[in-house]
Amino acid sequence: MVKIDKQEAARVDRLHRTLDVPQADRMSNIRQLVAAVRDGIEHAGMLLELLNVDRRHFLYYRQAAVILGVIEFNARGGVLVTLLGQRLLATSEGSREERQVFGEAVGLARALRPFASFFAGEPLDLATLTRRLEVLTGLSRTTAERRAHTLIKWRRYLQGPDAAPGGLESAIRRPRSRPWWRDTTRW
Repeated sequence: MVKIDKQEAARVDRLHRTLDVPQADRMSNIRQLVAAVRDGIEHAGMLLELLNVDRRHFLYYRQAAVILGVIEFNARGGVLVTLLGQRLLATSEGSREERQVFGEAVGLARALRPFASFFAGEPLDLATLTRRLEVLTGLSRTTAERRAHTLIKWRRYLQGPDAAPGGLESAIRRPRSRPWWRDTTRW
């Protein structure tokens, strides 16, 4: 019989890092952060003021931009705008084209693959989405619920003001035919 200590068991039970689940509610702030990086703004105080957030929330937006693949860190720790980030900034703020690029970023984000069907229009209620996050990450129910609210806000933003329910299929890659919890190639 193989013995597994509690710490290792907890790590094995987690399918996803908690860091991979976005906490930044406003996609417009993610865009502003990408624009600031492009424009060479690196001073933390200026970025906090630009986004009108505290340091903790700034870190949430920076991590969300990394998850979406619109910024990345170079070998020296500097932040760079990716090609996808450049495409995002080439769109008009709040436009359908911007939502399409954000939708593509969501579809390409490895960390968000377990939620592809949700972003494609699967009708999940808050409780189900929260439970999915709990199972994937080991987050507490309260924290998972806050993160679920973020995913819901992102989906609403991607759908846009005049989108029909479930109308994200054109912006986001279609989910695979297998349910997310059975697809081991995604991990």
